[in-house]
Amino acid sequence: MQQVGVAHQPDQDVVQVVGDAPAPVFMFPGGGAQYAGMARDLYDTEPAFRDWMDRGLAALALVYGLAQQNGVPSVYGLLLSGAIINALCSSLLMLIISTINVEGLHSITWWMLGNLQGPSKPLLKAGWAINALGMIGLWLMAREFNALTLGRDMAHHLGVRTGRVVLLGMALSALLAAVGVAMAGLIGFVGLIVPHQVRNWVGPDLRRLIPLSALAGGMFLVICDTLARVVFAPVEIPVGVITALLGGPFFLVLLRRRRKSGWLE
Repeated sequence: MQQVGVAHQPDQDVVQVVGDAPAPVFMFPGGGAQYAGMARDLYDTEPAFRDWMDRGLAALALVYGLAQQNGVPSVYGLLLSGAIINALCSSLLMLIISTINVEGLHSITWWMLGNLQGPSKPLLKAGWAINALGMIGLWLMAREFNALTLGRDMAHHLGVRTGRVVLLGMALSALLAAVGVAMAGLIGFVGLIVPHQVRNWVGPDLRRLIPLSALAGGMFLVICDTLARVVFAPVEIPVGVITALLGGPFFLVLLRRRRKSGWLE
């Protein structure tokens, strides 16, 4: 697999690709070292930041470990182990809900429904730093992900170190998901509706699909949040309710179309 290295110049960090390197190392354009430094400082000083990273990676480690068969995680293993860990975490969440006071219950209910009420500035800074690192990292690996869509064996023959690419991609995705859920709660369907629709527009090449999905997902969420604030004004409803109301019919329509095309037969 190719390694992404960095050549530092006085005014900027330049991304360069080094062939035949053992593992990917990311440095980013436009002073990208500042993102990594910010993330490191926040990890040392912000307890909430450490919780996002540590617990998100712990959940990933459990899923990945349970899914392995002969040292290689299978797709079905990942799905089943993910469902198991999700059920376990949900039961722990229900335990927390059953033991907190009324004020805490209101806060956690809004978090479960999803909302964009602004967290503190340090937490916003932490989320911004992780998202910058995670999204650029995933985009830099898009070529390897494209090869993986052909299957592990074919990607391996093309020179991709599939085990490392899969693990690193899962780690970056887990961090991004952990940050999103920690800051905005459980907002469903955005990560299902938007990438699917963007893929229909621009094709399956992940070098375009990853950044465009991120941009379109943010725009979609802003529109849903605007609807949540104005439809029943002055009452504000959680944005997760709006995304669920849009996402459910979307997948019913998708299921109907696929059934007509014979995809489900």
